Amino acid sequence: MSVVGVIAEGSYDPDPSARKALDSMRMPLDRESRVIAGENTALGFVGSLSAVGKELAKAQIEGGPQIVLVATPELLRDAGFNPVDDSGDCRVSEGMLDILDMLSESAIRRRGGWSLIGAVGGRILGGRDIVGQSPLFWGSNRRFTAFASSRKALWSLGISSVNCVPEGTFVEFGKRSHRRRRIGELARPKPQSLSQDQAAAELLELLRSSVKAVVQNSKMVGVLFSGGLDSSIVAAAADDLGIETKLYTAAFEDLSGLASAERAAGLLGLNLEAEVVSLDEAEDVLRRVVWEIESSDPLQVCVGMPIEVATKIAASREERLLLSGSGADELFGGYSKYLEAYRMFGEDGVADRMFQDIVGLGRRDLLRDGAIGEANRVQLSAPFLDLELVRFGLEIPIALKLEGMGDNLRKRVLRRTARMMEIPEEIVDLPKKAAQYSSRSLAVAKKLAKGEGLSLRGYLESTFKKIFSQYCSEASTEP
Repeated sequence: MSVVGVIAEGSYDPDPSARKALDSMRMPLDRESRVIAGENTALGFVGSLSAVGKELAKAQIEGGPQIVLVATPELLRDAGFNPVDDSGDCRVSEGMLDILDMLSESAIRRRGGWSLIGAVGGRILGGRDIVGQSPLFWGSNRRFTAFASSRKALWSLGISSVNCVPEGTFVEFGKRSHRRRRIGELARPKPQSLSQDQAAAELLELLRSSVKAVVQNSKMVGVLFSGGLDSSIVAAAADDLGIETKLYTAAFEDLSGLASAERAAGLLGLNLEAEVVSLDEAEDVLRRVVWEIESSDPLQVCVGMPIEVATKIAASREERLLLSGSGADELFGGYSKYLEAYRMFGEDGVADRMFQDIVGLGRRDLLRDGAIGEANRVQLSAPFLDLELVRFGLEIPIALKLEGMGDNLRKRVLRRTARMMEIPEEIVDLPKKAAQYSSRSLAVAKKLAKGEGLSLRGYLESTFKKIFSQYCSEASTEP
C-alpha cells in the first residue's frame, strides 16, 4: 500500500494534492483508494490495505479533533487504536491529543519494520522503525509539507527537495511549528564474551523468534531466494516453524544464474518458482526498477532487477509477504571489503565499518527493497534485521565472524548456526556471491548500455531522466 499525508499552508486545499500524489503511486491492479481530509490536512492510501500489512485507523477525541493514522496493525493496536470497520470510529480521551507522545511509547516496544503517517488537529506526522525497514520520505515547498512512501509522490506536488525520514524518528509539522522525536537508535556495543556455539545458539533462537513475529498466524510465506547461505537459513527457519514455504528467484539471459538456487532448494526440500528473463525483456525490468526505486545508481538498479522479477512472480501467486536474507552480510561480515578493513584497521576498525553499514541500511538497501515490494503490493521483511537480533549481532566479537584477515569464507558464526539447523554442508560452505553477479543482471544491464553506445552509469542516468522528466518539470515550476 502507498500512503501520503499533506498539510497545507495558508488557504491551499490539501485534498486534491493528496489525491494527485496517490495517483503518482497507483499501480494497475490497485483496487482501494481513500483520502480523509480535515482542517488543513489530508491523509490517504492507494493499493490494498491487506497487501502490505498496514491498516487505517480513525478516532474522534472527545470534544476535539479527529485522528487518522495509517500504520502496521500491531503498532495501531499497541497504541490503543482499532482499525476502521463498519462499527464506526472509536472514541479516545482528550489525553490522546498528543499522539506523538503516545505513539512513541508504543513504537519503542514494537518489533519488526514499520512506518506511520498520521494527522490530528491541524498537524501531521510521520515515523519509521529504528532499523529503517519501511521507506518514508518528507519534503516542503511554499504550499505544502508532505509525507509519502515514495519520492515520486512528493515530486508530483512540486516538492523538489525530498528527505528520508531518519530511522527511529518521528517528525511532526503543524502551523508554523516543527517537532522531531528520536524514539531509539542503534549504538555500537562492547563485544560480549561468547563461544562460537553460544553465539550461534542465541542467534538461532532470535532468528526463529523474528520469523515467527513477522509471519504471525500465516500458514504460508514466500522467500526471496538466491540459493546462498542467508536466504537458505531464512527459508529453513520458516519451514522449521511448520509454515508452508515457497522460494522465488530470477536470472537473466540463460539458466546458469539459476543453478545455485535450484540446487539449494532441492537440498532443502522446498518448492522453487524461478524465471529466466531474456535480453529483450530485461530492458523493461530495468526501467521498472528505476521507476520504483527512483534512482539511477548502478549497484542499486542491478541488485534490484532480480528482486523485482522474483517479487512480481510472488505477487502473481498472491503472496503478500516475502522474507529475505537482507542484513546478514553487514551483521556477520559477509563482504570481502571487511577483510580489507581488517587488514588496515584491525578488529576494532572492521567492527566499526560493519556497524556503520548496518546503520546506513535504512537509507540505502532497505529503501530499494521496500520500494520494489510496495510497487508490487508485497511486503518485504528481513528477519535478520529484527531489532533484538541486530543488537545481539553487533555484540558478537569479530573473531567469531571472521577467522583472521585471510578468511575468504567469512560469516563463521552464521555458518555455525546453519549447522545447528542441520542445513546441508554444501549450502553452509557456499562462498558469498553478490546478486548482480549470480543472477547476471549486471552483465545484462551492461549489454543494454553498450547497445545505446553508453557506459552503464550514463545509460541509467539517461533512463532516469526520461522516466522522471514530468516530475522534474513539475518540481521546477513550483510558484
